[in-house]
Amino acid sequence: MISIKSIDWIREKGEISALPMFGGRLTFCKITEVTGDEPGEDGHRTLIYNPDGTLAKNYIMCFIYADGTSKFIANGSDLSSLCGFEEEDKKILNDWMLGLNGAGSGIPITVTPVEADGVETLVFGNLYEYYREMEDEERNMEYQRYLDSCSKDDAALSKEAWSNTFMTSYQKLTRAYADIGGNCDRDMYIRSVMAKLGGIIQKRYNQIHFEEVADEVAELISDIRYFNDNGEIVMLSVTALENFISRVKDRIRIGGDVKPTVDPKSAYRNF
Repeated sequence: MISIKSIDWIREKGEISALPMFGGRLTFCKITEVTGDEPGEDGHRTLIYNPDGTLAKNYIMCFIYADGTSKFIANGSDLSSLCGFEEEDKKILNDWMLGLNGAGSGIPITVTPVEADGVETLVFGNLYEYYREMEDEERNMEYQRYLDSCSKDDAALSKEAWSNTFMTSYQKLTRAYADIGGNCDRDMYIRSVMAKLGGIIQKRYNQIHFEEVADEVAELISDIRYFNDNGEIVMLSVTALENFISRVKDRIRIGGDVKPTVDPKSAYRNF
């Protein structure tokens, strides 16, 4: 288990890059010092490192309160609670963030659940730095696989000659994304994740606290009946509806909680 000892903020012209919400700001911060990240049985450490052994850009979520204090947002459960979402959102939101891992979301990023300070924490990294760190291991593993595939009668290529025919994941990625190294240095990819996350939070919050409430109010109004002057039980006419809404508007003070009936997963699609 690792322990996070220090972090640094992502900044834009000196200011912390963050999304204003819930009376504070949601952001990602860079892990700058850890303890306990020792190589496991497979020889790998938990976080991503530069070739010189220093920490690469490993990010975790953080919320900054109005008074300047802050706290880590470890995972989807923490974030869902912060946003006032429903219980079922905790897993859905966590799975959505894990689904950003790789290049399939359009952002070359890694998302890894890590045991940090006793809490399962989602750590975000750049796929560029991950593949760079893993390049030699990948090349060695694939070369050994090549040797194992050769029959006794085959004249196996030397590693140097074979390497000229093999393209690592790191090489493929740098060809696919222009200036990927520079974008990593400028924290561009984690900013993209932050923007996606902001869209998700806004959409899901509005589903729970606006759209679903509107649906329930519309259904309630549709069910209204009244006793007219002819002794009949009838539905609202346009005029009666206008009068009813006018009365409601006069009585509105404070809204209450409304239990959502929409599918919460729909807020996480197309992001």
